[in-house]
Amino acid sequence: QTTYGMSERILGAIVGIHGDDRGLILPPSITPIQVIIIPIIFKGKEEIIKNECKKVEKILKNANIRAQVDLRDITPGNKYYDWELKGVPLRIEIGPKEIENKQVMVVRRDNFEKIKVDKKTLVEEIPNILDSISSNMYKIAKDLLDKSIKKFEDIDKAKEFTGIIELPWCGNNDCTLKMEEILDVKTLGIPIEQNQCDKTCPVCKKPAKNWVRLAKTY
Repeated sequence: QTTYGMSERILGAIVGIHGDDRGLILPPSITPIQVIIIPIIFKGKEEIIKNECKKVEKILKNANIRAQVDLRDITPGNKYYDWELKGVPLRIEIGPKEIENKQVMVVRRDNFEKIKVDKKTLVEEIPNILDSISSNMYKIAKDLLDKSIKKFEDIDKAKEFTGIIELPWCGNNDCTLKMEEILDVKTLGIPIEQNQCDKTCPVCKKPAKNWVRLAKTY
């Protein structure tokens, strides 16, 4: 199906499905910044820490990872809040301890897990973590979708359900129109992955061929 309104709807769906109380959670594949690097400044070591952050940024950019250093003159806590709000998938924190240990602290936006990564393995580890974030976001969204779908054989029992309704369907368009009228919903289509349905169409009482999905659309 093609529509000129897809781009805005996709963005709306991403915000609605993946956001949380702290703000956006953007999939790594579409976000302008995949990794934000935060200097943890200590007095007397400002330039050393900033330079180390710039080195890490360069390493990541050379590996085609969209990274940026936040050098604004505000506290690290304010930077965390700001980038969490914007949904950047990964945060890297670098302070004196990380420089001494030749490591960085990586924080995931999707579950806030903290991971210590050796500087020498950044190019291998960061893409793996971004892939893990994508997989986890997909699983959360898929689980949410699956929980919103419910099968009914009796059309009257489906009237109070507010999610996606699946009903047995004989294949006749007149029956889907009647379902829409009774339930005040729109037909979404037939799930690609499903097998044939061995139930009875609730409208005409003939043998059903498929499960059809219906829901309110906005």
